[in-house]
Formats: sequence, structure tokens, C-alpha cells
Amino acid sequence: MKTYTIDKYGITVKVGLDAGVNAGSIVSELTKHVLGDEPTENNFELKGAVDAIEALIVAHACAGIDVASKAYVEGLDAALEAIANHYC
Repeated sequence: MKTYTIDKYGITVKVGLDAGVNAGSIVSELTKHVLGDEPTENNFELKGAVDAIEALIVAHACAGIDVASKAYVEGLDAALEAIANHYC
């Protein structure tokens, strides 16, 4: 099992083989980072966008991309900024 950590967003991704298939999991504070103290019940679209980013991070890690690399985190920053600009 391989573990990636993105401290900036409180993200830990674990990937490895499960029954011969790449599988992964994520523990993340990304929603808290993006929404702050706003309740998620009032921000369905924004919460959905954050969930999609988390799923993409896991998929990239399963594909072998180093999601903890500086370049990847810079791309993540840009994606989150675009989401914030669209929904906020």
C-alpha cells in the first residue's frame, strides 16, 4: 500500500491492490477548507465539486501519479480557485 499526504488540505490518500485491482481511499479536510464554517446542506453544488476533486485525486493516485508532488498540488490549487470563483 502506498500513502500520499497533502498537508495543505489535510488529505491522505492510500492506494494499493485489492483482489488484483488498483483501489484507493481518501481522508480529506478539503470540504472544510473550501466551505469553511458554512453548512454543506446549503452548498450542494460546491460540495459536489469538492467531492469530484477528491475522487479525481484518488483516481490519479491509483493510476500512479504522485498526487503529493509540488506540481500536482499547484494544479489542485488552481482547480480549487476556479471552483471558488464559479460557486462563491
